Amino acid sequence: MKENSMIKEKDLLKSSRECLRQLAKGINPVTGQPVGEDDCLRDVMVSRSLFYAVDLMEQVIETGKLERRKGKAPFAAKAVALESFPYSDTPLTVSEITNRINDLVDADTMRKCSLYWISDFLLKEGYLQTVEEEPGKKEKRPTDLGLSIGIRVEERRGQAGPYCLVLYEECAQHFIVDNLEAIVETALQRRSAAKSEPTEEFGEDV
Repeated sequence: MKENSMIKEKDLLKSSRECLRQLAKGINPVTGQPVGEDDCLRDVMVSRSLFYAVDLMEQVIETGKLERRKGKAPFAAKAVALESFPYSDTPLTVSEITNRINDLVDADTMRKCSLYWISDFLLKEGYLQTVEEEPGKKEKRPTDLGLSIGIRVEERRGQAGPYCLVLYEECAQHFIVDNLEAIVETALQRRSAAKSEPTEEFGEDV
């Protein structure tokens, strides 16, 4: 009897977690539709609080108890004030874009976004491709689709000689920020699929 009660309680906790997760994403869990722009769920602090609660509930579901938190909540695009992202009319590298996103993160409570997530998403969706211009040296280059959204390559010269740099024009910056939630979701799905073999992409940033 006690075991059945615990199972029911865990199921209730899971359904409550999913309800809160939808709210945190700005979605009405009853209708499945996004809430209005003036709804309190659109407030960044409210969204962060809900994601924090979801993280705690997941800890209870996984461990059966709530322990003192040792880390920070996972990065959540909905909990970041992306409307304040400083777009640049000068093309940026993916590292610079990631740094500008992370400047908007509350570093005391949430982990940061990883540039690997962005590159992986663009590769998966066909905006970037991996090429081997020299034997054993693989580089990322924009596809025709990538060029169409403002990803380009610029040749520069360093101490070791000329090299190519992938840059993102302002329209490409908008594309990344507008799709950041899908970018993070893709990273989480990949981490889940490769959970037994952690990689650099899914280290401290997740």
